[in-house]
This record gives sequence, C-alpha cells and structure tokens, in this order.
Amino acid sequence: MSQLMLDHVGSLLQKVSQDLRQVGDATTTQMDGVMEVLDDVAANLMALQAVVGAMLKKYPVDKADVHAWLTEHVNERGAAEKIETIADFLVTSSK
Repeated sequence: MSQLMLDHVGSLLQKVSQDLRQVGDATTTQMDGVMEVLDDVAANLMALQAVVGAMLKKYPVDKADVHAWLTEHVNERGAAEKIETIADFLVTSSK
C-alpha cells in the first residue's frame, strides 16, 4: 500500500472513531434522560403506595375482591401475577 492510501485509511479510521464517540455521547445523554424519567415514575409509585397504604389502614379491603377485579380487568396472566403479588402486599401490610 502506498503512503497516500495508508494516510487515507488512517483519516477514515479517525472519522469512524469520532463518529462512534459522538454516538456514545448521544446514547449517554439519552440514557440519562430515561433514568430521570424512571426515577420520577418510581417516586410517583412510592407516593401512591404510601397513600394507598394509609387509606387501607382506615378502610380495609378484602383480598378476594382485589383478585376478582384483577381477573376481570387484566388480560395478561404474567402481569396479573405480578400485580396480584403487589396488591397482596399492600392489602396485608396495611393491617
């Protein structure tokens, strides 16, 4: 290979390196934004759990009624199982 070709390959590799660095920086920025949104969602869920927990202490709910509602309104079985577990925790931990 001639020096001219080697120089051209070198400059192309530098360009690819710069482009990859820019993609990495953009991905980092996007992930930071996603993490902020997830943090907000988690904070909202914890606040709702606190409110519901306090309400359940004053106004107890029958766990069977919760399960019946979930059976009626949640179609996806895997999701329903997770939701039932959390609902059971809320109902039983507030007693």
